[in-house]
Amino acid sequence: MNAAKESKAPDNYAFVTTDLVSIAESMHVPVERRGAIVDSGATPHFCPDRSKFENFVEISPQKVYTANGSVLSATGRGDVKIDLPLGLKRTNVTLKDTLYAPSMAFTLISTNWIMSAGLAVLFEGTMCKILSHGPKREVIAEIPQVEGLYSVVAKTRQHHHAHVARERLTLSY
Repeated sequence: MNAAKESKAPDNYAFVTTDLVSIAESMHVPVERRGAIVDSGATPHFCPDRSKFENFVEISPQKVYTANGSVLSATGRGDVKIDLPLGLKRTNVTLKDTLYAPSMAFTLISTNWIMSAGLAVLFEGTMCKILSHGPKREVIAEIPQVEGLYSVVAKTRQHHHAHVARERLTLSY
């Protein structure tokens, strides 16, 4: 293989449309609170939040083609730690070699790259399950379908509320 072919960046694809960016921005949802989407059409993992990257390196801009025909740019690469839901618990995983794409609405988790890492992905009903390495595969994450997307809600600070009744009420029929 010659050097010209080796240096050419691979084509990158993301199938969640960029319309979600404008929706998230119009609702004033900061990028760090937008969560992640499991995307069976994404070639690598993508993340729009620079603060989530470990061992980040800038790269020459790479084109990212989206389902609606628009083209975004990825300008960095590194590992991203993310918490995936498993019932009431969360499983911490590292998305290796993730592309930094600041124009994306959400972090995209590539099912292709999950499977390349030796894990399994099972879509069943309205749930996406990620299973550990074989031969004894155990469920390490369960991601629910929300409006057609398998969505990981960003972990936020929990607020506790207590509601106290100030009056005694009597109900009679």
